[in-house]
Order: sequence, then C-alpha cells, then structure tokens
Amino acid sequence: MKQLSKTIFALTFLCLLFVLPKQEAFVFHSLSIDLFRDTNESQVYELSANYPFEYFLNADISKLILSIPAVANITISENVKMKNLCDFEGKIDKNQNLTLTFHLNQFPFFYTNQYKQTHKMVVELTKRSGVSLTNKVIVLDPGHGAYSDDPELWEYYDCGAISPSGMFESAINLDIAKKVKTLLERENATVVLTRENEKDRNSLRFEQRGLLVNDLLPDAYISIHQNTAILPEVRGCIGYFSNPTAEKLIIEITKNLNQEAGIPIRKLIDGKFEMIEKMRIEAKVLIECCFLSNKIDETIVKTELGREKIALGITNGILNFFENQQK
Repeated sequence: MKQLSKTIFALTFLCLLFVLPKQEAFVFHSLSIDLFRDTNESQVYELSANYPFEYFLNADISKLILSIPAVANITISENVKMKNLCDFEGKIDKNQNLTLTFHLNQFPFFYTNQYKQTHKMVVELTKRSGVSLTNKVIVLDPGHGAYSDDPELWEYYDCGAISPSGMFESAINLDIAKKVKTLLERENATVVLTRENEKDRNSLRFEQRGLLVNDLLPDAYISIHQNTAILPEVRGCIGYFSNPTAEKLIIEITKNLNQEAGIPIRKLIDGKFEMIEKMRIEAKVLIECCFLSNKIDETIVKTELGREKIALGITNGILNFFENQQK
C-alpha cells in the first residue's frame, strides 16, 4: 500500500511539472491602487500588479481605460476612496478580466508612465490653470487630401505619402486633426478645419487654404503632415517655422509630441513655404509627425491609440504656447 501511495505521489508530481507551466497564463493576479499625490491641480495614482498589464484609450479621449487580465482581487487605499476626483470605476467580467476606467472630464490632460519590469503604472491627472482658449481661433490643416484642378488630371487625388501597409497620409492627417479639434474645443477654442472629409472634391485646394487663413486671421495655424524617406531607419518628427513666434509654437508641439507619443524630435527647420509665408499671422507652423516609411513610427500612427497620443501631444503643445504667451 505504501509503495502504491509513493507511486501515485510520484506520478502526481510529474504531472504537475508538465501541467503547471502551461497554466501560468491562467494564474489570477492582484492589483493595488494608491493615491501617490493629491493637490488642487493634480492627482497622481500608482497602480501595482504582479503581472504586466496593458491600457488603451477610447476614441474621444474622455476616458483612460486600463485592461488587466485574470485579476483575483483589487486593493484600493483609503486615500483613493476618500479623495478620488476622476470617478474611476472597475468592472470584472466572468473571466476575471478587469477593466478600470478613469473618467477625465475634470482632468482632460494626463500623462501616463508604465513600468513593465516592476508591473507598475503611474497615472498623473492634471488640471490646467492660467490658460484659456476662449476667443481664440485656431486653423488646423490636415495636409494633402484634395483633387486636382487640372481637367487633364481630374481624377488625381493628392493622398500624400503612402505607408508600407497602404495607409494614406491624407487620411491619417485628417483623423489626427479631428482629434485635436475635439480636445481644443473642450478648452473653448474656435477650431476651423481646412477640410473635414477624405476624398471630397469640395475640399479646399492648397492655395485656397492660405486664403482662408488670411480671411479669418486666426490666432494660430497648424498644418499636420506625415513624412517618408528612402532609408527605412529614418524616424522622428520634424517641425517647420519661419519666425520667432512660430518657432516657440513648434518647439512646444514637438516637445509634447515626444512626451505623449514617444516620437523623437528629429529636427526643427526654419523653412520658407510659399503658402505659409503669404499668411498674415505669426503663429503658423507645419509639423511632420512621423515617418510612415519607418516601422516604429508606422506602428504608432497605425493604431487608434497612437493617433490619439499624437493628437494629445499637438494639443498640449498649443496650450503650452498660449499659456506662455499670457505670462
């Protein structure tokens, strides 16, 4: 009998050796949420788990949504329970997958840092103060996206660069511009797009966009583009300006684009563009957000999350520019 017990134990042990590694993906995990810092202007949350987790944003950037697999328990500190101002909520589905949602109505601008090595994430939600875009008019130009005026080229559509996976630059530019428009309008800005649709014969031609700016005389003009290069390793954002005011604006945009989307700043160029030079305003810039020909940059701009981060970077840059102007 003892021999039989030993044999069963040995067989059971051997089975566990083979089975346990395959079950690692089904081990349930824990998550703790603490309020690291709390002021009138910001809140900083620290999320710690014993398993790497991913996060994504919804389309209009009104929420920060974290998706964490196989959560067995959540520990929320008393600080968070008492002082939570972003009304976050947690929901666990039947498979024990947690969706944690931060509502960002009071904190529309945020910065996230994720440390996968330690399975931690820091979420900083910051209220903006001292800057108002009320009475500010901003023109956003989603680069390219118009048909030719030449009767012989009537069917030619200017899509700009094309990525290796077949994405049109014009479509990317438009999507990012619409996202920036949504964010700026939350700050009470009046935002005008030079075009609102892809493959629309009524879209303003290149020269007409310059005339629109001179008619409106907005407080700022930002032309949004993507880049391409022969060498696939070339990546990063490039900003163009042609006067000191525009230089300040493009510095803020590229700096925040790097911070929010992780796109390196390649260079800033004092360049003369005929259409832009004819505009009778000072704050006028062109931003090449990334290189579609580069795998890393294309991966960023290819996803909804990546384009949202780019839009957030551009928006924060514009806000910082006007904030500095008011000082």
